[in-house]
Amino acid sequence: ADITHQSQQWTDASPLYHISKTAIPTYFIHGEKDEIVPYEQSVSACQRLRSFNIPSQLSLLAEVDHDLLSVDLTVQF
Repeated sequence: ADITHQSQQWTDASPLYHISKTAIPTYFIHGEKDEIVPYEQSVSACQRLRSFNIPSQLSLLAEVDHDLLSVDLTVQF
């Protein structure tokens, strides 16, 4: 099956479309060099949470890709 034509399944799988007024405060950390999940998705999710007046914060890490395991987050913030 061609997954590119299954738009409802993509929507159902996306966390962005599950954000509602009952969501919890969220802190996002995303690498700007992420080639698997574009950082713009975290930007959109953070904005959507804020549209419901849910506290949220986003930290974008320059020169970091999808793998945050190599990043010492204790010195980043």
